[in-house]
Amino acid sequence: MSETIRITRSRLNIPSNKKFVLLRHAKAPHNKPDEVATFAGFRVDNHLNPEASHDIKELSASVAEICVPDIILHSNMIRSRETAEILKGFIEESSGKKILLREIDNFNEIDVGDLTGLTDVQSKEKYPQAAFAFYENRFQDLDFPDGDNYQSLSLRADKLAAEIGPIMERFDNVLAVGHGMFNRFIVYKLAPEYERIWASRAYPYDRIILFGAEGILDEEKT
Repeated sequence: MSETIRITRSRLNIPSNKKFVLLRHAKAPHNKPDEVATFAGFRVDNHLNPEASHDIKELSASVAEICVPDIILHSNMIRSRETAEILKGFIEESSGKKILLREIDNFNEIDVGDLTGLTDVQSKEKYPQAAFAFYENRFQDLDFPDGDNYQSLSLRADKLAAEIGPIMERFDNVLAVGHGMFNRFIVYKLAPEYERIWASRAYPYDRIILFGAEGILDEEKT
């Protein structure tokens, strides 16, 4: 069962008659349970798991109930692009509408630098300052050794918001397929009051974040 979270107040300033939908890519081989998971980020890029198509088909039905996108944005990473392409196929088939695809570099996942490949325990032992800043959601203290930091991520989030603006002027319904860590940072920067989203490391693959939805409710589960 997918979960839809509405964000009606953000720096994107999306008109109420338009919708911007943010998703995470479907599961890839490096996405594992927390107890065995290792940091992947920008430096690890895999094709999707074999069962991902089935999961995306279910998600596409939930997305189509919210809106049929005019365009789907994705990062230049394999797992994001493949998710976008499969979503496009399912939604076009069910709606009969032609959907555009566009690659956006600023959607790429966070570069966790030297933490790449390390487990929770290993990262805390080798790079405690960087690891605990991440695990404790102290985004302003993020500084991954030889990777991204708060300043670089903030700059990228600002550039992304600037790119989305003209796209939203041209299209009414925009869908974006991003990545778990950077999606959280995007919400932190653009809609900081929605702590429920950015403060939780658990980021379900079927979570739908809807910016610019009409109505007075800020959050809605489906």
